[in-house]
Amino acid sequence: TQLNRACISSATQIGFYTSIADMIERFCESTEREKFIPEIVKGNISGSMCLTEAGAGSDVGALRTSAVKQADGSYLLNGAKMFITNGGGGLGFVLARVKGAPEGLAGISLFFAEETLDGKQNYKIGKIEEKLGLHGSMTCEVVYENTKAKLVGKENEGFQYMLHLMNESRLAVGLQTLGGME
Repeated sequence: TQLNRACISSATQIGFYTSIADMIERFCESTEREKFIPEIVKGNISGSMCLTEAGAGSDVGALRTSAVKQADGSYLLNGAKMFITNGGGGLGFVLARVKGAPEGLAGISLFFAEETLDGKQNYKIGKIEEKLGLHGSMTCEVVYENTKAKLVGKENEGFQYMLHLMNESRLAVGLQTLGGME
């Protein structure tokens, strides 16, 4: 709570380093762990959880971001997310629906995408939100246009994986609240 007492924006940023590293450690392959966790520890990169879409805020199962499997096992994502906290962190865990998957939460998969891939922009940062507070924490739109991504876990089980990150986020928001009150 001490960091939140001093600056909730700074504490929010630090929280994304640890929570994204935890997700990579728990659910990604060793190649991602070896590549990204040292960079996160150095403070060179962080990330975001990309859930909310226009028309699919409180009803995540209504999302429209799509994923199409490629011959090399990767997926191409198309769609847009909005109000993404720390969306410019360089990495994203993205909820999307593989073509032909069931509707609702049962058909959601989780993907891991890099903002820059092979020296090229892989997804775009759109509108940056002007907020009343938390100016040190960028909240923005993230746009996927044939964004190359890796499946995390199994198809259609993405919401279960994302719940872990959402629970981590709830703990961080609780600490923000406690620090603010103190």
